[in-house]
Amino acid sequence: MFAHACRINHACAPNTHVAWNKALAKQTVHAVHEIAAGDEITVSYAQPGSVCAARRSHLRNTFGFDCTCVLCALTGEALQASDVRQRRLAELIALLAVPHAGRPSETQTSTVDLVTEKLRLLKAEGLPVEWAHMDMVDAFTVCCDAGDFAAATPWMHNAIQAAQTVLGKDSKVVHDLEGVLSQ
Repeated sequence: MFAHACRINHACAPNTHVAWNKALAKQTVHAVHEIAAGDEITVSYAQPGSVCAARRSHLRNTFGFDCTCVLCALTGEALQASDVRQRRLAELIALLAVPHAGRPSETQTSTVDLVTEKLRLLKAEGLPVEWAHMDMVDAFTVCCDAGDFAAATPWMHNAIQAAQTVLGKDSKVVHDLEGVLSQ
């Protein structure tokens, strides 16, 4: 699959996700939403949390093309709104990258709120919410630490479903998350 996966074109809001499946020792490509017959299969060469001008500059300088995907084609107020969402995504990505115990004034509510906001912004940008599967695990962990297992369980179910989508049902990550949930 690698020889084919490296030829998949870019879109800032892709319809697939490429991942290495350690259990299979293979590169895998998974649809993150329905793809209609005849639609181009795309992956993102850019990270979420970059404004349009920065993404386009990175893609031009790194890969040698001018992106004209649906997100990069936005203009006016729609472009401004997208850039605001992307800036906030960058902030949330940075906040959630800090282990939850090390975040200032950490509470169950704050982590859940951060993850919920990240999911909302990913969805609003047309980006795969599945990219936040490990953030969902973080929300699960914080809920468990607070003894709120009723709130924790749906987070892990969502994390497993998201990981299955982007990594495949046979991925080690999915099996590990299922093992945590079963405990």
